[in-house]
Amino acid sequence: LQQSNLEQSLKDVRVSDMMTFQYKRVPARLPLQSLVDSYILRGEGRAFFVSEGGDYENPRGLVTLNEIVKIPRENWARVTAGQVMIPEEKLVKVEWQDELLAALR
Repeated sequence: LQQSNLEQSLKDVRVSDMMTFQYKRVPARLPLQSLVDSYILRGEGRAFFVSEGGDYENPRGLVTLNEIVKIPRENWARVTAGQVMIPEEKLVKVEWQDELLAALR
């Protein structure tokens, strides 16, 4: 019953209705400590595209708070965003116009 209620609630919802278009980009070489201090604690987000060098048009992956907390805090100054990011080829991709329910499956 709960599943059918959820499906009914989401039947006309598109991915674009639930997504943000304002992801920040960070360099792959950025230490996790700097990412946490300069971005996350300042409310800049919980997920960031990771780019190599100055190539901000073609992100190489995504780093989220979930990846960061897997690293012991005492290592944050030495471990970089590029080392813990989810590589672009492993990200699940959906189109913004897709139905949300289909994308969640």
